[in-house]
Amino acid sequence: MRLDQKINDKVRSSPRAQAALVVDAVCHHQQLLDDALNELFSLNPDEKLKPIIHELVYGAVRWCIQLQWLTTQLLDKPVRKKDRIVQALLLVGLYELRFMGTASHASVNETVAAATILNKPWSKNLVNACLRQYTRSEQDFNISISTDIGLLQSHPQWLIDSIKKAWPEKWPTILDANNKRPPMGLRVNNKQTDRVSYIKQLTEAKIKNSAMPFSEHGILLPKPTPVTKLPGFAAGLVTVQDGAAQLATILLDLQADQSILDACCAPGGKLAHILEAMPDDADVTGLDISRDRLDRVKENLRRLQLNCRLIQANASKINNQNEQAGQTDTWFEKSFDRILLDAPCSATGVIRRHPDIKLHRQSQDVAKVVVLQAQLLNSLWPLLACGGKLVYVTCSILPVENDEQIDKFLKAHADASVLTPDEMLSGESFRNSTLTTQAVKILRAAVIQKPHGFQVLPGSLDMDGFYYACLKKNT
Repeated sequence: MRLDQKINDKVRSSPRAQAALVVDAVCHHQQLLDDALNELFSLNPDEKLKPIIHELVYGAVRWCIQLQWLTTQLLDKPVRKKDRIVQALLLVGLYELRFMGTASHASVNETVAAATILNKPWSKNLVNACLRQYTRSEQDFNISISTDIGLLQSHPQWLIDSIKKAWPEKWPTILDANNKRPPMGLRVNNKQTDRVSYIKQLTEAKIKNSAMPFSEHGILLPKPTPVTKLPGFAAGLVTVQDGAAQLATILLDLQADQSILDACCAPGGKLAHILEAMPDDADVTGLDISRDRLDRVKENLRRLQLNCRLIQANASKINNQNEQAGQTDTWFEKSFDRILLDAPCSATGVIRRHPDIKLHRQSQDVAKVVVLQAQLLNSLWPLLACGGKLVYVTCSILPVENDEQIDKFLKAHADASVLTPDEMLSGESFRNSTLTTQAVKILRAAVIQKPHGFQVLPGSLDMDGFYYACLKKNT
């Protein structure tokens, strides 16, 4: 669905109409939330409206399952497919009434007005009746919602069941964390500045911040800030990156003379962190299957004034690369001392940051991605030098993608061993960092150690949900 065909001056004046267009794109046309919202903002540069549009969109998507149930109670019959923008507008209006504290008369009036702006004037009475009925019956609806965990936490049942099975004692906390607004993580580009200096710039710009205790270049902003307002962002002083993602480079245990491969490098955050930690002439290769995604990596590296070799190739089929038509590059015939495999996954650890995952992900998707992860591990393993390390990372909290995946790999590869979680979080992995002993203790206490790696759960130390394992090739 192209938003540019639906934006006019009247729509640009109504944040609720704009929010409904994005919610419709996400909920009814399977568009990614970030992509749809960025497209909208590119068409409407009014900075004053962006915060409320952002809040309405993310909130309506985050609570979409609950809000959709409410519409089934309020509507006599489902809206027609061609009128689903009205359904999206109701979701926006209900979110504002339930969660934003806007005066009900103002919220209802503005949402009803948006129906006309969206060329659905016939629906004004319908929208008005539904929202007013909701305000009259809110307590009754709340009682019904409280008896159904799927509605209460606005998660699909298959995902609730999977999280319950994986984390029988922690699943309520995980569901709750998934619905919280996440803080904003930053990583200072140490080739351009240092954390102390950049914190000073943030403070002078009146942006609240604190140093991450477990990442020597990490900063936490309790309230997300547009990158255009971050000091020196365009000049490459800083990158937006969650604290859990920043652990990857530390766990790689990098040294100046190593050859390094980031096997699924887009959009480039972890690759940039590697380059920031290495000398300018370091042997670093970034690999990704998508040309478009590699273009985004190039843009990010250019902003950060970093450079490395970038290759478009399918990391799950390395052994077949030389059989491709026109393939003359022999990069895959060399070995690497370090390989980072930031594997495709269900992304169940970053739902708080990408709430549309709850709508777009299906149970069968997990089984498919598990197969791909195994293919990637098996394909990349021959490229790892003897004595080298492969760091496997996902932003999933499901064991089948994480420790169970590594367990299967170890059983199939006699030349592979794994660093224990204690070893990963001890002196060897962290010797090149400036983290204090106390900071490492804080991190070790926050993660959950598994037989082959460790898990960070969503919200722990304000981090996203990540899994890490470190495989070593035996000599």
